[in-house]
Amino acid sequence: QHDERFLEHSSFGHDLAVSTLRWIRLLRWPIEDDNTQGPLGFQSGVSWLELGLSWMIFHSSYLPIIRADDNGVKRLTLPQSYDDAKDMNFTLSEGGTMIQKMLDNIDALLPEQLLFSFPRGKVSSSYNMGYKSFVQGLKVRPQFPHQELVVRELMRLLGTAASPYQATPKIDTLVGRRRQFTGTWQQRQDKAKLRMISVRKVRRGSH
Repeated sequence: QHDERFLEHSSFGHDLAVSTLRWIRLLRWPIEDDNTQGPLGFQSGVSWLELGLSWMIFHSSYLPIIRADDNGVKRLTLPQSYDDAKDMNFTLSEGGTMIQKMLDNIDALLPEQLLFSFPRGKVSSSYNMGYKSFVQGLKVRPQFPHQELVVRELMRLLGTAASPYQATPKIDTLVGRRRQFTGTWQQRQDKAKLRMISVRKVRRGSH
């Protein structure tokens, strides 16, 4: 179990933070990384793209993204459907960026850190599927929810999109309508950062 008392201050909201923590608990990390060396010397690892797809399939929802409202103010917004995501220019690459932001945000609000201990950098897991490029990710590869569906969607994008990373992944959603989170993105970040100070104090007190 984890100390969840600070998650209500997450930039992504309490409910998404808690459900993301539930997804994180399903990741199965190897005791020893026996698959570190991939093509051209890059570690196989797991890409943020794969983790983002896994999160979206698990939640039957697109990841929230940052978009300007009618007044040009950046707000956190959750696409409703594939058509809505496509209309908002949601891309596979952006999904990878947002899952990284979300995991870092949640990690910083947990007295017990989850992911910071894993090395990061360019990994070759997507290269192994035929993408012929190396992308950012974690250099240790876990088992994660819906691995087969993630690979299937990545292969579909590879086969149908001229620029797969800039294509909109297809996710079967249960979101009723496009949701714009309260407050600006900057305000939500500032709130979380303020509470992260308290988390660091708790960590120091536990040592």
